[in-house]
Amino acid sequence: MNKFICVHGHFYQPPRENPYFEEIFKQKEASPFHDWNEKIYNESYLPNTASRVLDENNRILDIVNNYKYLSFNFGPTLIAWLKRKHPELIESLKEADQENIRTFGGFGNAIAQAHSHMIMPLAKELDMRIQIVWGIKSFENTFGRKPGGMWLPETAVDLKTLKILSEEGIKFTILGAHQCEKVKSPDGKWIDVDEGSLDVTRPYKVSISDNACIWIFFFHRALSGNLSFGNMLRNGDAMGERLIQEILKSSLSPAILLLACDGETFGHHHKFGEMALSRAIKRIKLDNSVSIAPLEYILTLFENQPSWEAKIKENTSWSCAHGIKRWQEDCGCSTGGEPGWHQKWRGPLRETINFLIDKFDELFEALSPKLFKDPLRALEDYIDLIENKVSYQDFLQEHIKKPETNASLCLKLLELQRMKMFSQTSCGWFFSDISGVETVQILLYASRGMLLYKEIKGIDLEPKFKEILEKAPGNRPNFPTGKAVYEKLVTPAIYNKDKLLASLAFLSKIKGKNFKIGAFKVNSEILSFPTLNENSLTSGKIEVSDLRTQESYGSFFINIKLKNLQQLTFLLDVEPEQEKSTNEKLTQINMSSRSNKEIIEFIKSFKPYAMFDMKILPSDYIEEVMSKDILELKQKLLDMAEIIYREARESIMTMKEMGIEIHPLIKESLNLFFENLILNTLEKYSESLWSPGYTNTLLSVIKEASTLGATPRLEKANLAIENRYRNLLNLYLKTRKRNYLEEIKDTIKVAFQLKLYPSLWIMQNETYKIYEQIKEELREILLILGFSNKLTNKGEG
Repeated sequence: MNKFICVHGHFYQPPRENPYFEEIFKQKEASPFHDWNEKIYNESYLPNTASRVLDENNRILDIVNNYKYLSFNFGPTLIAWLKRKHPELIESLKEADQENIRTFGGFGNAIAQAHSHMIMPLAKELDMRIQIVWGIKSFENTFGRKPGGMWLPETAVDLKTLKILSEEGIKFTILGAHQCEKVKSPDGKWIDVDEGSLDVTRPYKVSISDNACIWIFFFHRALSGNLSFGNMLRNGDAMGERLIQEILKSSLSPAILLLACDGETFGHHHKFGEMALSRAIKRIKLDNSVSIAPLEYILTLFENQPSWEAKIKENTSWSCAHGIKRWQEDCGCSTGGEPGWHQKWRGPLRETINFLIDKFDELFEALSPKLFKDPLRALEDYIDLIENKVSYQDFLQEHIKKPETNASLCLKLLELQRMKMFSQTSCGWFFSDISGVETVQILLYASRGMLLYKEIKGIDLEPKFKEILEKAPGNRPNFPTGKAVYEKLVTPAIYNKDKLLASLAFLSKIKGKNFKIGAFKVNSEILSFPTLNENSLTSGKIEVSDLRTQESYGSFFINIKLKNLQQLTFLLDVEPEQEKSTNEKLTQINMSSRSNKEIIEFIKSFKPYAMFDMKILPSDYIEEVMSKDILELKQKLLDMAEIIYREARESIMTMKEMGIEIHPLIKESLNLFFENLILNTLEKYSESLWSPGYTNTLLSVIKEASTLGATPRLEKANLAIENRYRNLLNLYLKTRKRNYLEEIKDTIKVAFQLKLYPSLWIMQNETYKIYEQIKEELREILLILGFSNKLTNKGEG
C-alpha cells in the first residue's frame, strides 16, 4: 500500500493566563465551564482520546484514540496548561505518538509548533529563531524525542522562516496549495502552478542554499475547507470513502492526500465531529488500497526518489486571502463582528507592539553581554527553565556570569523577552474588534513587559504606548480607541508589587502561613485580634517570592473585614522592632462600637503607603477569600430550603395537580435541598459497598425530586459516581466476587437516573479498557452501558 491519507489537526488555544499570576481566571463567556480552555478541553481534546464508533442502532461498537491516526501538533502554551490541569491527556498524546513510533520504524505522528503562535514573517529574526528553538525544546520536553516537522502559525511563511527551520534541524512543514508559486520537475523544468493545478500528492523540496533544503507537504485546500467549514463531518463513512477515492486518482506511487484543519474542528467547531472522524478512520483502515501513516515516515519514501522542488509564495498564510495583511492592517478579513465594523485598529496595534519590541530588544542587547556568558544560548535554554526541565540553580550557574549578584536582573531580562513574544500572539489581530478578549490578552502581556522594563531601566513606557494605541479606532461605543480598551480592560488586571502584596495578604488569611499560588511562593505571619461582632481585624507580615525572577519583597499589613463583608488591606512601612508596638496600638480600637468609616480612619492614622479593597482580586480569589462567609450563607439557605420542603411539600403537590406554576423561589429552594441531599449521600458512600436497600433509597430520593418538579444541579456528583465505579471495577478484577458486579450495576442505574452522562462516558471508557480480559463476565454490564451486541459477540444486535 503506497497510497496514504493523512489528516493533520492543528490543536491550539491562545495563551489565556494572567501574566502576573500565571493563572487563567474565570471567563464568564465560557460558562458553564471555568474558562475557554476547559470548555474546549471537554468538547474536543478529551473526547478525541476516546471517540465512539456506533453501530446502526447507535450502540458503541468501538472506542478510538483519534490521536493515534491523526498527524497533529499541540501548541506549546496549550501543552503547558494541559500539563498543569489535565496531565492524563498528555499521556494519551504520548501513547499515540509512541504507538506510531513502534509501528513505523521510529517515526511518530506528532510534530512541533513555533512556540507562541506569532506570525513569523512579521517577526524579527531573533524572535523567529527563539520561537522555533522553543517549539523544538518544548516538543522534546513533552514527547521525549526530536520533532521531524513543525507547524507554522496560520501557515504564515517566508524564506527566512524556512531557512531557520532548516538550520534548527526541522525536516518539513505544512502549507496550503495556494502558497506554492511554481514547481520544478526532476528534469529541471520550472512550471507555474496555482491551487488547482498543483499536484499535492507528493512533498516538494524548497532549496535554502546549495547544501540545505526543507520539505513541504501541501494540503488539499478544497477538501480541508470542506472538512473545516463544510458538511464533510456529517457522515464519517462518506468522508472516509471520499478521501479514498480522491487519493486513488493519483498515478503516483507513493502518493499522499493531506488535509489540514484546526484540531478543535473535531468536537468543538463541529459537535460529534470526533465521532465522524473515527468512522472515517475505520472506513480507511478497512480498505486495503490505502493506509494512514505519519508524515515523517511518508517523507522517507520520497527522499530516495527523483525530487520535485517548489518555490513558495512568500508572506502568505492559510487564513488571510491577502497574504499576511490580517495581522497588520484592515484587509477585509475578520471573524464575527457586526455590520459596518472595521479593523482599522490593526495597523496602530501593530505599531504599538513594534514600539515595545524595539525598546525591549535595545535593553536586552545593551545589558545581556555584560550579564550572560552567551545571551542567545541563555535565551534559547530559558524554555527549559520555564517548563521545569532544569532547576534555577543549574540554569543560573550555566548561563550567568555572576549569579550571586545578578540572578534577578538576568531573569527579568529573559521574562521581558518572553512577554515581548507573547504580546505578538497572532490571535490579538485575528478577530473583529480591538476590545476582544484575545487583543486584551496580548495587551496584558505587553503591560507586564513594560512593568519589567521600568523595574530594570527606571523608564515608564506606558504613556508613549497609550499615545500610539489611541490611534487605533474601535467599533464599540464603550471602547472607541485602543487606549480606552487598555485603560478599561487591561489596567484593572495589572498587578504591580503593592497590588500583588495586598492581594496575597488577603489570601493569606485563608491559605495559612506558607503557600504557593500561581507564580508566587508566600510566607506570612498573621495576628488576629479579638472581636465582638461581624467586624474583624488582622495584622501581619507577608513575604513574597516571584518564582520566575527569584525576587523577594514584603510588607507589614493590616486587614479589616467590615459588617457588610467588605474587606480592606493596608500596607505599612513598619520596621521589625516597631511591629510589637504597632500591634499594641491596634488593640486600642473597639471594633464593635465603631462605624465602618471610623474604623477605616483609625487604620489610616498609621499612615499606610497603600490601601486596597478586596475587589482588586481576580474573581476566583475573591470567592476563596469569601469562602467561609459564602459557606455560612449557603448553610442558612440549605436550612431554609429544608424547612420549605418539609412544610410546603403537600401544598406544592396540590399546586402541581391543579396545574399551578410553582413560584421560582420555591422551585430553587427545592433544587438546592435535593442537590445537597443527593451529593452528600453519594460522597458519603462513594468508596464503600452500598447496603442492599441503599440503591432503592437513593432512587426514591431522585424520584421524589422529579415528582416535585425539582431539577437539582448535579455536575459535582459525577466525580463521586466515577470514583465509585472505578473502585468497584478494580475490586472485581482483584477478587472476582460477584457482589461487586451487582454493585457496579447499581452504580450505573443511579448514574442513568441522575442523567450523569460524563460519568457514563468514564464508565464506558474504564470498562472498554479491560473488556477483552473478562468479556463474558462483563457482557451484561457492557450492554447496560450501551455497547453493541456485535462487540460482545452476542448476536448481531
